Amino acid sequence: MARTGIDRIWTVPNAISFIRLIMVPVFLWLLVTGDDTAALTVLIIATTSDFIDGMIARNFDQVTRLGMYLDPLSDRLFIAASVIGLAVRG
Repeated sequence: MARTGIDRIWTVPNAISFIRLIMVPVFLWLLVTGDDTAALTVLIIATTSDFIDGMIARNFDQVTRLGMYLDPLSDRLFIAASVIGLAVRG
């Protein structure tokens, strides 16, 4: 039986959140290696996608339990990656 409503997994907002999770180590690597322009670009894309996935989820009734965990997880991981990356660079 197909999942419906809040229990769905494969929605556009969740896919965007998964992609954002993949961007965390890329961002950290770019930050640590000193490629500030690329790191900033990844961070801007991640921030924009965070806004967009939330808007899509709410406007198209695609809010899911998984999304409720993925979205704040990726936010926190980006914050942690920023702190770690800047600490490593000194």
